[in-house]
Amino acid sequence: MWSWHPACGTTNLSASSQLPRAPAWFDRVLVDEASQCDIPSVVPLLFRSRGVMVVGDPLQLEHVSTLRPQVEQRLRRRLGLADDIALERYTHRANSF
Repeated sequence: MWSWHPACGTTNLSASSQLPRAPAWFDRVLVDEASQCDIPSVVPLLFRSRGVMVVGDPLQLEHVSTLRPQVEQRLRRRLGLADDIALERYTHRANSF
């Protein structure tokens, strides 16, 4: 027997104005076109969910970042992370969710 489960849809950038700021407010978050989502904008959705399903592939477009490389480098230097090569794979500009 099937049961009805309510669902809501929003973009990751409008979640803060559309969804309550409560942990585990819903069961699952589905992040579609994940390669187009930047990591910081998905984190609030993860906070509101008990689980996540990520859909994406390497042939999708990348996310658009307006953060210039010089600004990112300056921020990393200020935080003492400028020389940590291991963190390169987590940079905001170069990586998507």
